[in-house]
Amino acid sequence: MTKVTDLTRPHDKINFMELNEKYRTIRLFLPLLLEEIQFNGNVSSQPTLNAMSWLARNMPKRNIKKSELPSLVDKRWQRLVFGKDGDEFDLHAYTFYTVEKLLLALKRRDVFIHPSWRYSDPQKDLLIDDEWTQCKPMICRALGLSPQPEPTLNSLTAELDQTYRAVAASFKNNPDVTIENDRLKLTPLDKLDEPLPLIRLRKLISKRLS
Repeated sequence: MTKVTDLTRPHDKINFMELNEKYRTIRLFLPLLLEEIQFNGNVSSQPTLNAMSWLARNMPKRNIKKSELPSLVDKRWQRLVFGKDGDEFDLHAYTFYTVEKLLLALKRRDVFIHPSWRYSDPQKDLLIDDEWTQCKPMICRALGLSPQPEPTLNSLTAELDQTYRAVAASFKNNPDVTIENDRLKLTPLDKLDEPLPLIRLRKLISKRLS
């Protein structure tokens, strides 16, 4: 049983057992990080920012109620955060869940930091007001776009609608596409044999390196 427990991975491929072993490390630096660095973000990042603020206030506490959480938890983390029956609360799991959301938001540039070069606000360098009005005709002409948004949006809307209808019509008859556990699964492509010139080139390079 001990061996099975060691080899078993938690729900939805979240290796929480390994993560939880590092909780003391994250417990030491995360509150200081949230205190010293000011995170900002766009509208879509507000649940993540609220969760981070909540952690900064509540990580030192011992008794935390599920109803006090600032936002919902994604489905793949719910069992770890709230237990099998949904009536528990694991602060460790919620902490790692929030950190995962923060890292994803930083990669998407939904959350940004000031001052920062890599994680700064992506909208701060956009042309606005009179500057944009003066440059707009030239930029649209260079990109081949209409100065008015309606033609481009209508074209993209029509293209998306046609593509969606085509995929929906052929979905049931496509043996290479299935849905398992609410996930889209595609049949892997057949492996292609390496061409002879590539094999010769690899051997030539290996010979010269040796």
